[in-house]
Amino acid sequence: MLNDLIKSAKLQLKPRKPKGSRKVFCIGLQKTGTTTFQKCMESLGFDHKGNSPEIYAQWRRGKKSALFDIIEKYDSFDDVPYFVLYKEIFAKYGSSALYVLTLRSSPEIWLDSVKAHVLGSLPWKSNFDNIYGHSYPHGHEKEFTDFYVSHRDGVRQFFREHCALDSLCELCWENGDGWDELCKFLGKPKPQIPFPHARKRPRRDPDREVDNMTRANHQMLETLSKRMSTRDE
Repeated sequence: MLNDLIKSAKLQLKPRKPKGSRKVFCIGLQKTGTTTFQKCMESLGFDHKGNSPEIYAQWRRGKKSALFDIIEKYDSFDDVPYFVLYKEIFAKYGSSALYVLTLRSSPEIWLDSVKAHVLGSLPWKSNFDNIYGHSYPHGHEKEFTDFYVSHRDGVRQFFREHCALDSLCELCWENGDGWDELCKFLGKPKPQIPFPHARKRPRRDPDREVDNMTRANHQMLETLSKRMSTRDE
C-alpha cells in the first residue's frame, strides 16, 4: 500500500511530456553547456537523449538508420552525434524540428574547458580523435579553436542558406541566457524553478590526470616529430 502511494506521488511529480512538441536538437559542441541544456529539457518534460557515441560509431560504419531509429524514440537531444550530423538531421526533419546552438563566451574559454575536461576523463570515452582529429587539445590549440569557430559559423550559414533561421536559436548561458530565451524559442511556459546551471567537470582524480597528461605529452611529441620530418624533406 505504502509503495503504491510512493509510486503515485513520483508519477505526479514527474513533468508531463509536452503535447505536440517538435523534436529539439542541441547542436553545440561538447563543453558549451550541453549538460545544462539536458537538465532544462528534462525539467520541461522532454524525453531526452544525451551523448550517444555508439550511434556515431554505427553511422561511421555506414549504418545510418541507427541514428534515426534512436531519434524516433526521444524528444530532445544533445552531444555526440547530433552536433556532428546536424545537416543530415535537418535533411530529414527540416524546420519541423528545432535546433539550439549552445556557445561559450569565447573560443578561448571553450578551449580551457575542453582541456580541463579531457584531463579528468577516460580517454577512450571522449571521441575527440574522431571529431577534432586529436585525442587531446594540448599542442593543437589553434586547430581546436578553429574547429569551434568553423562549427559556429557553419551552423549559422547553413540555416541562413536554407531559410531556416526561425528554427535556430543561439544560447550562451555565460552571457545570461536562461529560461526566458529557451522557453520563448520552444513556445513553452517558463517553469517556476531555478535555472539549472550545470558545470559538469569530472571529479578530480590525480592519477587519471597524470595519465592523461602523459598521453597528451606523448601526442605533442609525436606531432612535433612529424612536423620536423616534414620540414626536413
